[in-house]
Amino acid sequence: MVKPRSFKLIYFDVQWRCEPIRILFRYFGQEFEDQRITNDEWQQMKPGAPFEQLPLLEIDGGKKTLSESLSIMRYLSKTLGPEGFIGRTKTDSAKVDMFAYACNDLYIPIYFYQQAKSGQEQMISADGAKIQFELSAQRFLRCMEKALKSHRQKYLVQYITWADILVMYIIFMVEQADESLIDPEQYPLLLQHYKRMRELEEIKDYVAEQLPSKIL
Repeated sequence: MVKPRSFKLIYFDVQWRCEPIRILFRYFGQEFEDQRITNDEWQQMKPGAPFEQLPLLEIDGGKKTLSESLSIMRYLSKTLGPEGFIGRTKTDSAKVDMFAYACNDLYIPIYFYQQAKSGQEQMISADGAKIQFELSAQRFLRCMEKALKSHRQKYLVQYITWADILVMYIIFMVEQADESLIDPEQYPLLLQHYKRMRELEEIKDYVAEQLPSKIL
């Protein structure tokens, strides 16, 4: 298989759903163009996007374009990552996807909670946003701790995959929203995983600068 020659990652000048993709590129040591656009620029591009959403990944000068952050992460992991980075067996691959979708479920509760805290309550009240965020985050943390405990290994499926990087980022998001939810006594293995992923040689400098932690 001929590997792609160039990548352009298109998103706004924020972290959010695009940051795990940026981290993946750095983990793989792959150069890419990190194009950060304004909302006005996006309005012009939007009609031509596959699902009228960002991020977008343009491959080989736009010969191929991918949308949806999880799809982009899975593609890069399969194309650029070591063998088995998406899972070495069909079952492991399904588990990796399972953890990734669980991470994806947190974006909306976190978004509404952040909006409510900043006074933007058009879609949900501050109290409602807080309750929904806390319930979703607690379930996520509890289940990830249980997954790590089930096989007593360093990673979610006993070896590193792209889901481990995504989980690390989502824990950071929860930490930024409300660090008190991440209790070291309740989630010791998850915190070990969080620290371990942040200290991977390939990404540790970038992560330390871009994702400063308050709990480590």
